[in-house]
Amino acid sequence: MPCRFALCLMVLSASLLESTGSRCARGSTVTLDFESYRRDDTDLHEWGSVVSIDGFTLTAMHPVPGNSTKLQSLGTLRRDFAGRTALYHGGSTGVITLTRADMGKFSFRGIDLAELPSFTFSGDPIRPPAGTFAVDFIGFHSDGSTVETTLNVQVFADVPLLQSLAVTGFENVVSVHWSQGPGGHYEGSGIWNGSPTHQFDRVVLELANPPTVSTPEPNTACLSVVATIVVAGFALVHSRGRNREVEGD
Repeated sequence: MPCRFALCLMVLSASLLESTGSRCARGSTVTLDFESYRRDDTDLHEWGSVVSIDGFTLTAMHPVPGNSTKLQSLGTLRRDFAGRTALYHGGSTGVITLTRADMGKFSFRGIDLAELPSFTFSGDPIRPPAGTFAVDFIGFHSDGSTVETTLNVQVFADVPLLQSLAVTGFENVVSVHWSQGPGGHYEGSGIWNGSPTHQFDRVVLELANPPTVSTPEPNTACLSVVATIVVAGFALVHSRGRNREVEGD
């Protein structure tokens, strides 16, 4: 009976290690959302050229001097509000850069995007016709190599709506860059000319090497749990065996 118990314990421990090993080794996931920037009004809000959130940094730049380098958001009472607070680059064709605050590696897993209407001088939104437009992303690795992808965003007929879009291939990058669209307008003939600007929310990231502070490495913690179970189990088996010897005496 002790041998059978020990064998079962070993099988259970092996199963536990197999089922938890990959989970323990996986990096932690971070989702950047911008509800802390929510304002219940009809204004346009500027948050500066650099926004730091949850261990990551978003930086707005522009290749042409004098153009806006501000990250902005829309008040929730605006007619063109997309349902959740999102950020956008305030300058058409401006560049957004995403990095870890400690300059470490991360993987880019997904992002929510929505059309951002252009505005008339009176503040009324100018919405493009229904359809799709593209946003290009490029990721840089520490050795200088790059990876690129294009995400297609749907333009709806009524109001802008944020859409969750998955990203693949951006493993262990040190930065991600993408550009604001040029914007557009309707010609006198009523034909749309240009490409929509966009807003973004819920950037899904995975840390390639999440920092640990006075805690065991994930795999070490998993192995420690398994080892503890094995040692405790064999101690129990040995104790039961000795009790039977005493009773037999």
